[in-house]
Amino acid sequence: MHNNSNNTAIGDGIAIGHNNRITVDKRSYHQSGDCGSRGNGKGEFEVLVVLSVAVAAGVAFSSWQFARFAPAVYLALALTASAAACSPFYVAACRFLRSESWWAVGAPVVAMVAAIAVLVATLLSRDAYPAELTEFAHRVNTWKGFVCGLKPAWREFSVMQMIAMCGLAAPASLLLATYAAGATLAEFVGAAGGRFVATIIRTTAKPTMLWGAVLCALSALASQSETAYRLWASFIAPALEPMFTTGGVVFSFCR
Repeated sequence: MHNNSNNTAIGDGIAIGHNNRITVDKRSYHQSGDCGSRGNGKGEFEVLVVLSVAVAAGVAFSSWQFARFAPAVYLALALTASAAACSPFYVAACRFLRSESWWAVGAPVVAMVAAIAVLVATLLSRDAYPAELTEFAHRVNTWKGFVCGLKPAWREFSVMQMIAMCGLAAPASLLLATYAAGATLAEFVGAAGGRFVATIIRTTAKPTMLWGAVLCALSALASQSETAYRLWASFIAPALEPMFTTGGVVFSFCR
């Protein structure tokens, strides 16, 4: 028995609190029946643990790299979004003057609005991202040192901004830039470009690509709102934080 600050432990038990008592029964119990299902369940649990560790490590590493190169990432996203917003305006104007269909004119307008949304999201994130995070990321040598050296609030913030920019804004910018390049190429070259150019134009003009870019762009913009911060802090961050602090029941990077 070990006593410490009115805490009592008997056997292998450990209690926290006042006058708590835990008794550990070391007797063995045997249960007959098929244990194969439990063995399979254990294997599935181990796979789930490995995947969880890999995902958490990937998120932590990406957050560290994003913090290290945040100024360059923001600059690249802003330039790409700006370029993706300019050329669709020219394309829409040309198609409008030729009195083409409403979709032919409206699609580049939608792309332009989505690119502006990405640009606004990028600028908002850049202004909110503190330079101290970048400085700290350069001072540490590993991703573990980065995530474990941050306070929980800053750790959650860095992960959120990395996902918003690299997981939403960056794909949206690339898709919109690809769409804008194909649409502009169609205006300047058209059928005279041959089969290869025609294939590029058809591929980049697919509505699924445009709507996927729009979805990512609007999600990136919404991620910079106060509502998104509250939702992240209330639901997503509590699920990620045990990976870096208490470790839940399995592991912890920072313990």
